[in-house]
Amino acid sequence: MSHEQAFEDVPPEGVPEIFPELSSFTMHATRLMVSELRCRGANKSTEVAVQAILEFLNPPKPGEDETLGWTLLNTLHILAATNQVRDASSAVDYYRHPCLLIICTLSMTSNRVSIMKVFGLLV
Repeated sequence: MSHEQAFEDVPPEGVPEIFPELSSFTMHATRLMVSELRCRGANKSTEVAVQAILEFLNPPKPGEDETLGWTLLNTLHILAATNQVRDASSAVDYYRHPCLLIICTLSMTSNRVSIMKVFGLLV
């Protein structure tokens, strides 16, 4: 059973009720992603580091099992959507989105800067 199937019928705001360890799981998943990205980018040229990170995050090809990077990326995407209250406000209130707050807090600034460089958002 994939992670999508496990929570298929649960709306994002209902996940904390059935998964009380959500904050702890979010912290562990985020730390693992940060660690994996750091390992792939450490002591390498920009081009080699970018290639390693992209290979890690790529979705699996048809017929292949899911890769760790793709699974982690999807997991963090699902976690970021939990607890979110849909309203007319376009501003993100991190205190109403604890999983999103955890993900943003644990994503080190250096990682965010590196990712911005990878995608050409920073010179």
